[in-house]
Amino acid sequence: MGDYTKIDNALIITTRISSSSVLNASEGAVVGDPLKNCDLDRKVYIMAMSGISVNSNFTASNVALIVNGDINIAANSSSTDVEHKGTSMHSEQEIHLSASHRFNPCSEDMSGLLPNLRTFKMVMPRA
Repeated sequence: MGDYTKIDNALIITTRISSSSVLNASEGAVVGDPLKNCDLDRKVYIMAMSGISVNSNFTASNVALIVNGDINIAANSSSTDVEHKGTSMHSEQEIHLSASHRFNPCSEDMSGLLPNLRTFKMVMPRA
């Protein structure tokens, strides 16, 4: 995702399997509510079979990351704290957060930590 990418009210799914990140976001790319008002109409779910590597401001507000690989969120280049509101991260591997991150809840109940996703079952045929 490039510098000026803004995504809200979306479900992003990638089934690509890679030893490195399958989703990379440049500084300036933002998903969710960029005003950090916890606007549920702007909620974003990102599901990936491999890791993701994003900038510090990427998860603005109401973002759920469900990832089979590593989650890497970079430090803020100005060394000030970056606030994330209503962000949940679920990973089968490791979650790496560089310095200067602050996580705050939205005014949702605790189920916001385990998002109520409309899911489907993916079945792979045997060879």
